[in-house]
Amino acid sequence: MSAILAVTGLFSAASHAQIQPMETVTVIYRTPFDYALYQQTTEMLTGFNRELGQKIIAQARQDNVTLAKRYGFLLMTNKNSSI
Repeated sequence: MSAILAVTGLFSAASHAQIQPMETVTVIYRTPFDYALYQQTTEMLTGFNRELGQKIIAQARQDNVTLAKRYGFLLMTNKNSSI
């Protein structure tokens, strides 16, 4: 009996989660300059965000190495050996 209730619950949950059409937004630029400015700004911000993420990761790694050296967990680094 409990199996029937579980299956019935799954079907009712699936019927409530129907896929809605995606909302679309139409943007009209006043001049070609406005559109070019939008494109340039978008590309610049995308590049900045990508670089920022990479810089954060590099800084975190450097901080980990610095702390490890300071507290004696990392005595010597050998760049030629692979782990």
